[in-house]
Amino acid sequence: MNNPDTRDIDDLDCAPPTVAAPSDLLNPECTNSEDAATTITSEAQGDCRGTDAEALTTDLSEEFELEEMTVDGAVLSSQEPVEDRAMTSKRVIEETLQKAAQGDCGAAFEEAPLMVFLALRDNNYPEWMRVRAQIKNASKDISVVKLDRAIARLGLRQREIQPTHYSYAADVWRKMAVAGHFPVAVHGVLYRPRGSQLWEEMSSGQLQAKIAKEHDGKSNCSRQEDYFSIAKVVLSIAEKPNFFDEAPEGVGCLRTFYRVQNGTIHKEPLSLRHRQLQVLGFEPENIDTPLYDAFRAETFESPREGEEADQIRLLDEFAGAAMLGIGHRFQKAFVWMDPYGRAGKGAMQQILGRLVHADLTTAISPLNWGRGSEYYIASLASMRLNVVGELPENAVIPAAEFKSVLGGDLLTGRMPGEPPFAFRNRATHLMMTNHAIKANEHSEAFYARWKLMEFPNSRLKSGKPLDPSLPTRIVDQELAGIAYKALEGAKRLLSQNGFSESRVHDRLMAQWRVSANSVQEFVSEACELGADQLRIRRSAFYKTYVQWCKDNGRVAISNARVKEMLTHNLKMGIRASVLDGHEVYRGIRLKPEVAPEFNSDLDRLDDMAQSDPLQTTPETALATVDF
Repeated sequence: MNNPDTRDIDDLDCAPPTVAAPSDLLNPECTNSEDAATTITSEAQGDCRGTDAEALTTDLSEEFELEEMTVDGAVLSSQEPVEDRAMTSKRVIEETLQKAAQGDCGAAFEEAPLMVFLALRDNNYPEWMRVRAQIKNASKDISVVKLDRAIARLGLRQREIQPTHYSYAADVWRKMAVAGHFPVAVHGVLYRPRGSQLWEEMSSGQLQAKIAKEHDGKSNCSRQEDYFSIAKVVLSIAEKPNFFDEAPEGVGCLRTFYRVQNGTIHKEPLSLRHRQLQVLGFEPENIDTPLYDAFRAETFESPREGEEADQIRLLDEFAGAAMLGIGHRFQKAFVWMDPYGRAGKGAMQQILGRLVHADLTTAISPLNWGRGSEYYIASLASMRLNVVGELPENAVIPAAEFKSVLGGDLLTGRMPGEPPFAFRNRATHLMMTNHAIKANEHSEAFYARWKLMEFPNSRLKSGKPLDPSLPTRIVDQELAGIAYKALEGAKRLLSQNGFSESRVHDRLMAQWRVSANSVQEFVSEACELGADQLRIRRSAFYKTYVQWCKDNGRVAISNARVKEMLTHNLKMGIRASVLDGHEVYRGIRLKPEVAPEFNSDLDRLDDMAQSDPLQTTPETALATVDF
């Protein structure tokens, strides 16, 4: 007789797993669930005296601590170990007993406990009687007679199936459940529990095969059309469109889930309640990473004090945000800039890209986020990392759509042949370029969405040889330690509620603003900024700006737009006012060598208006008006 605990889920006869005694967990030689369920230790008693229950509570609440972890293997088995099934069923019983002891008289009648009780009753009746007595002792408000009836009714429902498509669909849906976790349908796709830790997609063909296996030849279930129709009903029963969107934030690593909650990172045993479809094939470990450290130091080495340390700190925060899936919180797009090429951008992306599962990584350029791009936008749904390998030099990023995606606005996407659906971006965005980015907007809201990093040490420029195998060697030898550094970066990111400041970012951003904005560039080259004593007439400023654009091959924008860009840029500190009937800008003037006549025209008028604020007359009060 085959061990039922090692069969594929499609071969199980009923939805709930066989309940194994908690003593299984302490006796790895016990592999048959029916034999193992003959005794029960005090660890499963209603007063929760067992150390496993206490350890579980600690695991669920402890904050992330950077410590070494034992990795059992590099690949997570798709089959559910006996120990995992026993622990899942044990946890359901323990949680039910705890709720009952706290006064929840309905806890034992919920569907998940009922299914576990039914499986226990059918496979090990003496053990069921012990659990039944614990329930009775935990709460006198729970009628064990009514509980017996509820379990009996559940058993009858599972055995007595009406010859209708709905009954067949409900039966198949229930039989695919694991410890109270039922299959769910998201955007027309069915996902079912895979063992006790992960969820997996089930194709339409697989679902129809499952239906045929369970009910083929019965009334109203004998043709392909019947299987197809019943499968549609299963999707209807299981529909939960936000199931994975509402999953806990964090990342699964083999048997551990690193959960982000209340600004901290917690370690938890990976389970179905984390709603994960993929896990990383390693555990973070506190190990040395000499190859990675040397590569980072060489990549970000800078003669400017503090820049290398700033960029390494920011890189760890970026890696942690992408790994844990929290980058979208901070509404930033990272740009890795390299003016020459061969400076390490691609190698760094290959290394850090391994911290995010391949199925959660996409490559959708912001150039495809504009109107009419719902198919591209749809590809961002449920993604954790979006990597754009290279931005074209002369392409213009659609600023409005860019801000909408980064800002967490509700987006509408559509897959070919499917109806539109709504979602919010949850990806961390990384773009790489060898030139300044072009955009159709220059507002503070637009520039605030970016985080710029520089890769200044080009091997093409220095003549140093390339090492194509370096990323592979680093990943093979040090990935667990790199993940550890990423978690440290994420912890810092959460504690300070934002990415660290970077002198490189500030320098690159100032250069970008000037090169991308003709007004900003004109101010940088031809003007001085300062206190209110610096001023110039609006008409004189615009006249000089237009002439400067003609001399430098730039396209001048309208006078009204110039005013908006100057007064809305808070960092410039420029304000508009009226002085003796003339519109003026305060906090700025043209450099003397540019147009000295425009600066001197207002000296007399301004002195008259502001010479003695304590003796202001109605006439002089009207001479200066802020707006």
